[in-house]
Amino acid sequence: MNQCEPSQKSSWSELPPDLLLTIANHLKYDANLPKFRVICKNWRSAFPPPNHSLHPFTPCQITFCRPADFADSAAPFLLVSTAVYLLRPRNNSHGNSSWLIAVEESKLGKLRLLNPLTKVPVDNLPENFPKFISGFSALKLSEGFNIRLCDDTAPVFRQEIKPLYKNKVLLWRGPEFLTGSPQLQGYFLVVLYDVGKLECFRLSRRKKWARVPEFGAKIEGIIDDIVIWESMVYAINSRGNLFRIGYDSTKVSDVVVDSFSRGFRRNRLFLDCCGGLYLIVTNKHCDEYKIFRLNSVDGKWERIGITNE
Repeated sequence: MNQCEPSQKSSWSELPPDLLLTIANHLKYDANLPKFRVICKNWRSAFPPPNHSLHPFTPCQITFCRPADFADSAAPFLLVSTAVYLLRPRNNSHGNSSWLIAVEESKLGKLRLLNPLTKVPVDNLPENFPKFISGFSALKLSEGFNIRLCDDTAPVFRQEIKPLYKNKVLLWRGPEFLTGSPQLQGYFLVVLYDVGKLECFRLSRRKKWARVPEFGAKIEGIIDDIVIWESMVYAINSRGNLFRIGYDSTKVSDVVVDSFSRGFRRNRLFLDCCGGLYLIVTNKHCDEYKIFRLNSVDGKWERIGITNE
């Protein structure tokens, strides 16, 4: 009786590159892709790691034409992206526990975990925080920017601000550039710092940021918050006056004054949600919230609800 020679065993690591690529493409948006890439060197090389950068132009080094008013250092600085995510389990293996997290990308592909409410870096994770998040879906709730020193992770803003004031950075781009080639042009940096001060910088051809002196020249008072909505910058001051700044002229185009949101001892926060611009107004004790939606046609705020919770 003839004995068949033992068949030669094939190694999974020797699968053809085109077949590996086909498999990886099916896993492109699947939580199993990281597991696919850790099998062996050939499998990793068949499909490069996905680009998880929070923004296509960050982190990037930025230089101002002259020392910025909001910082003691003369540069260079680093423009970084931040984002807030809601992590929800894909199945019952993680129970019903969802997590609200914030991350900051100060190095390309490297994310640092932040407290989603205070934006303070998290050094020690809670004991019940999942060790692997591949079993969770991530829903991005918001995104933003910050400015840091290149050789340090600390913010560059000159001083700590009072609890009801905030530092905020907007990366503003003209509507004609939004559908064009992804080049670093047509950008403005709008910075809210200190106690309600506002500055704007334009990116020059030499890739330096120059202050725009006419920006917000007619904006008065202490600024509570700023936001980009429908390609325009909106700013609201402590008196409840809303200023709208156009991209072409970088000047205030009009002002919305509404007595419902006025008052010095109030805290105001913009919310861009579902295509509308909302304003949340609280009293100094933060135990009452009034919510308004901007009617851009009539140029006024429309109150839509109130809650004491």
